[in-house]
Formats: sequence, structure tokens, C-alpha cells
Amino acid sequence: MNLFELALVALGAISVHTAWSKVRAWQNLRHIPGPFGARWSHAWLVKQIFAGLYVDRLQEIYAKYGPIVLLSPGMVAVSDPGRDSQHQQYAIGMGPGARYKKAHEVLRKKLVGGYSGKSVGLSQVHDMIDERVLKLVDLIKSKYVASVNHDQTFDLSRLLAPALSSRSNLRCATGPFLVKMQT
Repeated sequence: MNLFELALVALGAISVHTAWSKVRAWQNLRHIPGPFGARWSHAWLVKQIFAGLYVDRLQEIYAKYGPIVLLSPGMVAVSDPGRDSQHQQYAIGMGPGARYKKAHEVLRKKLVGGYSGKSVGLSQVHDMIDERVLKLVDLIKSKYVASVNHDQTFDLSRLLAPALSSRSNLRCATGPFLVKMQT
């Protein structure tokens, strides 16, 4: 057997192994709906992420296929806002967060030494953070809070995605990101 034949045999073995692993991955999750390309390759998911369309496409997929969808071989996404409740958060040790004033003050005292602001220009960082959090709370209250007669939820990731994407972070440095966000 010469080198060329050996390379062909190796290439054939690699191809058979790749095909077999794809079929096995597909068989394990074949009952879960999702985009066709996502069943066989990670390329669909990578394309959505790099195009900056992941959050929007994910919402479209949930609307089309339901709350459980296949995003790539071996990756399943679940969207069920009704399953989480405050009681479950307390049960797993995730009680009230730093939004409570006393807890916030204790946490602030622990962290203040890490950035005093004298040498790095962060002297007004707390005021800036407080201002932006208040704008976010006002935005949520004005557009997304359910009235007494309606029980509705909203996806916070869709609201914050433009502010947290790498392209938007550059714009955030020059002004409040909540003004520039598209909701």
C-alpha cells in the first residue's frame, strides 16, 4: 500500500466517523424541533451569533417550534417564563438582591476600595450607574409593567441586547445607552 492509498483510507475512515457521530447526535435529539441546518452543524448558530441576530432569531424559533428547540447538535434551548417564580428563587438560595438599600450599602463598602476613581477617572461612577439603573427601571415601568388586569411577561434579554453587544458598548461610553436602545 503506497502513501496515496493510505491517505485515502484515512480520509475515508475520518468521513465515516464524522457521518456516524452526526447521525448519533441527530438520533438522540431527533424528537426536538428546530431549524434543519441546526441538526447537523454548528454553522447555523455561529452565523446567527456573528450576524448579531441571535436574540431575534431565537424568539422567531420559539414562536415557530415551541418552548423547546434544538440550536445545534447537542444544544437545546428552553424558554418557559412561567416556570420560574420568586418561591423557586428563595428555595435555591437566591433571595433578595442588592436592590435593597441596606444590602447595597454593605456591598458598596466592600467594593469601594477596588476603584476609588482618583487615578482612573471613575469619581462619579456610582452616580452614573445609579442614573442608568433608574432610567432602566423607568423604561420597564413605563413600557413593560403589567397592569392589574393583565398578566404579562417581557424578555429582558431583548431589552438589554443592544446595550450589551460589543458594537453598542462603544456608543455607551459617550452617553447613556438606554436612550439609544431600540425596544
